[in-house]
Amino acid sequence: MHIVWPSQDADGTFHVAYSRSADGGQTWSSPARVDKTPTGSAAVPAVAVSRTGTVAVTYYDFRDNTPDAGLPTDMWAVTCASSCTEGGSWREPHIASPFDARKVPLTSVGCLLGDYTGLVSTGDFFTAVYGVTTGDAANPVHLHSAIFSR
Repeated sequence: MHIVWPSQDADGTFHVAYSRSADGGQTWSSPARVDKTPTGSAAVPAVAVSRTGTVAVTYYDFRDNTPDAGLPTDMWAVTCASSCTEGGSWREPHIASPFDARKVPLTSVGCLLGDYTGLVSTGDFFTAVYGVTTGDAANPVHLHSAIFSR
């Protein structure tokens, strides 16, 4: 079993934590930070495992955020084939170029981009589905998909 979640650091930024259980959830490994976000936060993680045991995690990343208007957001992934409870074991493919997350439509409970996020294993590859803003008020979010491997 594999699990990911947002974990807040002492400086207030969020990162992706990962843990695994080899005994059906009775015990869990110590959490490992798996995102490669050098500055800023990572959010809305999703996890999938391939038939060969490679683990993939996708997340939105705010590493390019500046004091300028807007909130540049990219979609990234990390993959790991072994020793996944060690943060340094993960490789990082870039999935999608920046979009302005401040343009996510407002719902009755706030701005929810993660409602449109998913990740599955498809054989030796992974398929990510994620939302990006368009800047078009009539159609503010497009769903994209990307296929990637380790």
